[in-house]
Amino acid sequence: MQVKKEKMIRKASSSEKMIIDGFCSSIGVEPSRCYSHLYVLDIPRAPFKDVFDPSPSVLLFLKDHLEWNAYSIGFYLGILGKNKFEPSLLLAHKLVRFCPENINCVTLNPEGEKYFLYGRPVFGENIVSYNSLGPVLVENTLREALGWGRLVSEDNTKYGRRLVLRPVKDLGWYLRKGG
Repeated sequence: MQVKKEKMIRKASSSEKMIIDGFCSSIGVEPSRCYSHLYVLDIPRAPFKDVFDPSPSVLLFLKDHLEWNAYSIGFYLGILGKNKFEPSLLLAHKLVRFCPENINCVTLNPEGEKYFLYGRPVFGENIVSYNSLGPVLVENTLREALGWGRLVSEDNTKYGRRLVLRPVKDLGWYLRKGG
């Protein structure tokens, strides 16, 4: 007797959806702007789950031809860990058009852009504009998405209180770690 194959792609559970919605809210954007359909690639014993936003035609094809077994479907949103969502760089590219009015964003000058893409902190003198502290989408002055960061206000003995943008995931990540 053959063992029944488990479906690999499934609809996100309400708790998974809540984590991703929480991330969207933390950057000041409505969840409906992050995704339309929320599906998860579920591999047994994997430490994380990949999250996708497939189109209705992809979902129909998956159901009819692939029996819900695939490794990638639709738009890649990011990685879902235990009670944590790590957004993809693709999601940053999708959402950058909402900067700065409808999402928490930081705009960097060319020098700040260089530091950010090297995975280094960016200080206030290289920040052109921002609208919120905390998790932010990072863009350059050409309105191109550079990645995700965390903007904080820190005390420093030499400089006093100043803004610091700490990279979370940037386009340079592919060269440094992602290969």
